[in-house]
Amino acid sequence: MKQVNGVSKLFDIKNRNIVITGSSGLLGSQYADILSASGANVILVDLDSIKNKKLERSLRKKYGTKARSYTTDISNPQEVKKLVKTVVDEFGTIDILMNVAVMYHPKSVVDLDEDSWDKLTNVNLKGYWLMIQEVSPVMIQQNSGSI
Repeated sequence: MKQVNGVSKLFDIKNRNIVITGSSGLLGSQYADILSASGANVILVDLDSIKNKKLERSLRKKYGTKARSYTTDISNPQEVKKLVKTVVDEFGTIDILMNVAVMYHPKSVVDLDEDSWDKLTNVNLKGYWLMIQEVSPVMIQQNSGSI
């Protein structure tokens, strides 16, 4: 397989537009860094606007790639619709969706109350589903994409 700078052309993501939910968390920020280093444009999606904006500035300075942060609650259908429309308007395409957002709770399942359970499942399940629902038609229309 042909390689460019040690990277297989099969996995070349230069100038690809990648949406990362949970981008300001440990895992999401590491993905954003690695993908930016590979030349991807990263769309950073998180509720923590301060960490997310800091990550955006860092990636732009470090790699010179296009990075943009959005403060979005992925468990809210209206916010997800607005996010996807905004990203498509700004970037033109969404090539990859990485659902990395996760909510943890310090209590055990036995001690978890219903409201806390609802918050967990709204982010960890419903949020992923909402993102997939909104991004899938974009990818179908452009006849490419990966979730």
